[in-house]
Amino acid sequence: MTPNWQWYRLSGMPGLLIEQVFQIRQDVFLLEQSCLYRDIDGLDADAHHLVGQDCNKDIVAYCRVIEPGHLYREPAIGRVLVVERMRGRGIARDLMREAHRYCLARFPASAIRLNAQEHLQEFYDSLGYHPVGPSKNEDGIMHVEMLKPR
Repeated sequence: MTPNWQWYRLSGMPGLLIEQVFQIRQDVFLLEQSCLYRDIDGLDADAHHLVGQDCNKDIVAYCRVIEPGHLYREPAIGRVLVVERMRGRGIARDLMREAHRYCLARFPASAIRLNAQEHLQEFYDSLGYHPVGPSKNEDGIMHVEMLKPR
């Protein structure tokens, strides 16, 4: 199953889809991972949101791209998720490839940064990312900052 990928700015995203995006982020990051943190962090309005939907229009994957200068010097990919029932099918890799294509088109001279959950470091390594600092505990989950050079 290959999701239908669509890019949005928050200002152009249909209201119901906004609700679904925030709900799926809450389901994965707050409830599934038992992590209490501020998901709505003031960065969504200026972000580029990638939504992957199945044939029923259910969200199966999502990430956001923060423009350079808003969080880091480079564009940053974050809130990367695949819903539990769709994991193990290569969708996360497809999601990241689409996010990379978008970053290359919009920010061609820039590396890409992300803050990976430590247990997913090998996955991000396989996509060309390299750790750029020590692991750190963020809201009870170990993370490592990673950079994908151009």
